[in-house]
Amino acid sequence: MARVRTVHRCQECGATTPRWQGRCPSCEAWNTLVEEIETPPPAAVLASKAANTLRAYQSDLRQVAGYLAETGHSHLVRPEPGNTARWHLVAP
Repeated sequence: MARVRTVHRCQECGATTPRWQGRCPSCEAWNTLVEEIETPPPAAVLASKAANTLRAYQSDLRQVAGYLAETGHSHLVRPEPGNTARWHLVAP
């Protein structure tokens, strides 16, 4: 089950804060924060984001595979440590 959390949204500027404060930390208006229940995004939105990430990885992998086929090398391909958005070649 998804976790529902309470946030306090400013009626003047729309900024949110996890706790009620007498004054909005963003626009500094007094007594404008109202309590709202924030629900997590639907599963369809999360699935769409995951699909976009997968497409980006597939594009990178195709580029590397094309390079390997072009040069005739047989290297292993893996993500760089700490930066999974880039791929690099590792000698066997």
